[in-house]
Formats: sequence, C-alpha cells, structure tokens
Amino acid sequence: MATRDVWLPLSSFKCPVNGCPGSLFPKNWVCEMDRTDMFISQNGTLCCGAGHIGRIIDWKFDCGSHGDHSVRRWQTPDLQGFTFALSHATQLTCSAGATWFSSLVVQLGSQYENNGSTYILQ
Repeated sequence: MATRDVWLPLSSFKCPVNGCPGSLFPKNWVCEMDRTDMFISQNGTLCCGAGHIGRIIDWKFDCGSHGDHSVRRWQTPDLQGFTFALSHATQLTCSAGATWFSSLVVQLGSQYENNGSTYILQ
C-alpha cells in the first residue's frame, strides 16, 4: 500500500551534487520554471508550488556554483551527494520524524537503481 505524501519545504538544504563547492552552504531551493518553493516527500518526490512534480532522480540542480554553461550549470546528483545533503538537513528529521526520513532513504536507493529523465532546480 502506497503511503500518502507528506511534503516538507526543501529549505536550508545544501547542494546535493557530489563535490560541489555549493554543498558547503544551505539554500532554499526554487523551481527554475516558475520560481516557486520546492518541497520533498518521503516517497522520493520533489514538487514545486506550481505543481511540477517528479522523482528526485529526475531533477537537476543549479546552486550557482556549477558555472554558467548550460551543460555544467544543471547537474543531477548521485546517491552519495544527495544522501550527504540529506544528512545535513536535520530539520527534515525533526519536522517529520525518523519514519519519514527512513522511508525517503529507502526510496532514494530504489530510484538510483534506475535512471530517468530530469527536471531543473535553481
């Protein structure tokens, strides 16, 4: 049985791209298409305030530290990078609890076994 999504703001969240200098500084993520705040669920999905929604693996991130060229600017995090950023987002565990957090980690593991298309975050 699928669990109903519990959405939390993707705020004070470090860049999840492995090795990125932006991973040192938390930021509040917004959707590049409509500039609305981003949210994360325990079922491994991201959603913006305008309704763009998809699996975490399908989104690309731009923290401003990847360069200006479009090829380098938008990057998909690997499992290690996203898990590292997640480990610093203690507000998610405090807000939603350990069960929510562990469900998200399980979903991330499943997603990274199969890759898909990408969305863009900034």
